[in-house]
Amino acid sequence: NPCELYLELSRSLASDQAVPVAVAPEMEFSDFSAFSLWYESAEDSEDSEVNKSIATAILAGFFQQSHRQSSRVVNDVVELPWVFSKQKKSGDIETGLLRWLSLSDAEQVVRHQIRSGRLVLALDSVTTVSSDVLSVLQQMPGLRLNGLQMLDDATAVGLQNYTGDLVLDQVRELPDDVAVLLGAKSAKPLQGLSLNGLQAVSVAAIEALNQRSISSLSLAGITTLDDVALAAALATFSGELKLPNVSVVSVEAATALAAYPGTLSFDRLEQVSEAVAKAFAQHKGVLWLEGLTKLTEPVAKALGQKQGSLGLTSIPEISEEEAAGLATLQGDLWMSALEALSPEAAGYLGQIRGCLALDGLMSLSAEQAAGLSDHVGGLRLERLMEISPEVAKFIAKAEGELWLDGLSDLDEAVAKGLAGHSGGISVDNLASISPGVARALGKTQGFIRLDGMKQLSEDVATGFIGHHGNISLKAVRDLSVDNAKALATVKGDIDLTDVRKMDAATALALSSHQGEIRLPRLKKIRTSVLLALAEHKQGAVWVLESRFSLRATYCLAKADFPCLKVGKTAERAVRQVQKWLQVIHLSKP
Repeated sequence: NPCELYLELSRSLASDQAVPVAVAPEMEFSDFSAFSLWYESAEDSEDSEVNKSIATAILAGFFQQSHRQSSRVVNDVVELPWVFSKQKKSGDIETGLLRWLSLSDAEQVVRHQIRSGRLVLALDSVTTVSSDVLSVLQQMPGLRLNGLQMLDDATAVGLQNYTGDLVLDQVRELPDDVAVLLGAKSAKPLQGLSLNGLQAVSVAAIEALNQRSISSLSLAGITTLDDVALAAALATFSGELKLPNVSVVSVEAATALAAYPGTLSFDRLEQVSEAVAKAFAQHKGVLWLEGLTKLTEPVAKALGQKQGSLGLTSIPEISEEEAAGLATLQGDLWMSALEALSPEAAGYLGQIRGCLALDGLMSLSAEQAAGLSDHVGGLRLERLMEISPEVAKFIAKAEGELWLDGLSDLDEAVAKGLAGHSGGISVDNLASISPGVARALGKTQGFIRLDGMKQLSEDVATGFIGHHGNISLKAVRDLSVDNAKALATVKGDIDLTDVRKMDAATALALSSHQGEIRLPRLKKIRTSVLLALAEHKQGAVWVLESRFSLRATYCLAKADFPCLKVGKTAERAVRQVQKWLQVIHLSKP
């Protein structure tokens, strides 16, 4: 009897007993895809209930054989297959075969989310979602409903209470009345809204969505923007606006859109006229023209009038005249695809007041470096494999942060050339440095980032004595007492993210430091280490991922340690100890 088979199968799955692969001998399937095709065709046949029972049994066999670890039983009676992807606990939940979602299914998902942390629920085959199910799913940080091809009033109302990242990329049309419900002013703030399936949207719909607090709006389906009223409505959006596939923008639309205060990104805009460039120059926020592969002198001159950062990350070369046009830009300039740069062009780009990112350059001559020496605002040269001492002296004169993360080796002569720099230096790709290099870097003013170094010798640590600026040594795992004494003299924050163990003597040596100390991955902290770190008087000590021994937790519960910044796990443990203290009437914390 199909019903008995169905119920027996459900009980077997619920009790985790073995189930035969094929209940019906005449049905043989080579793989899961073949079964899925049969299941879709059999679902609408006259014997759908019988087929459903047999299909569920066969599906259970597939799960028992090849998906033992990744499949879960959602209900006592299995109504539809439920597939969890083989991801980490913080990964997505994939439910590709699920056609609809019951209330009990939704409750299971939420319970899994609470146990596992941040998850995205993907319901790409679910075509309808009831309001009671949406009320349960509103706790999910990410919700992908790509099975919905249209939104009705009930669904829009149900989504008013959702606050995470909402993806509705298969919705082809957004009626004005539905947009009014979805964007109601009384609705809860939405982290993100993706409507990438809309190829057109009305002005009224955008105005309606603007009533709700939405941190990010993605409209990747729009390819042409020539409607001035629509551009003006988009410009009033308060969150991040994503229009990655717009390839045509009229002058009037660009003028209206320039009033938008946030970041504008155009990944597919391959050509920009002088008039459109002049319109975009009025935009005060960050402007990314990543589809633009070639500049002209008039366009460069127009964009150079912009007050705000500019991204031209697909342009491989720039002439002297084009660089001169950009020289008046007031903001950061990102040209990470630039492969060639004349000394004259470098001189003009060096006049820009803002971060200058030239990450495409793999070499830099002394003449080019001389052109950049007067730059103010920071230099990013992260693909340089090597530099000469002469080049080092020139770029050290530039004011602001200096990023040289492509260097895999740094000799003492080059380091001495960099010694006069003020603003901070990042050389994250260095696995080790000599004591002489450390002494030279220690003379710079500003931060030093050496996050590629896993070991810190006493001679190298001594080179940083008295450095004025933050030091980041995120990959260093072991810290000796002498190293701690040397780092304690640094006039700035210290980042030791990967240090896992520390004794009381090292902690006490480090506590004399003036500034913040980051030790987020320090393992179980005992009482002696806790009391030593508590001696740190000026600045916070961050131990966000650390656990404490029971005695140390007792100390945290009984006394106030204002410098220690602990994580949620430690806070929960402290609260529990405080409750114990109250129960046994020892004292009131």
